[in-house]
Amino acid sequence: MSEIKALISEIGNITNEIKRLNKQKLKLSNRKKVLDQKIIDYLENTDKKGVKYKGTSVVAKGKRGRKKKKQKEQDAASVLKKYGVINSDKIMREVMEAMKV
Repeated sequence: MSEIKALISEIGNITNEIKRLNKQKLKLSNRKKVLDQKIIDYLENTDKKGVKYKGTSVVAKGKRGRKKKKQKEQDAASVLKKYGVINSDKIMREVMEAMKV
């Protein structure tokens, strides 16, 4: 029984350490985003495509936003209509429902 208690205690300690490290990682990730944005702003202001420093190169590239679920469904339905599929909206809903399973 004492072995089980020790194992449970160790799991608790590991869980707490993971939580602590995740908080630290979140802070570092947020700081990295801020620094990346500052570099991108600099590149845009100076009309440069990129910059290289000590073997590390940074290239400004645009971010693509994600499509919302409704937009994805509309785009897929329009592709089906383009190729002559009848009832493309109904088929699209069935396909999306099948993908959930």
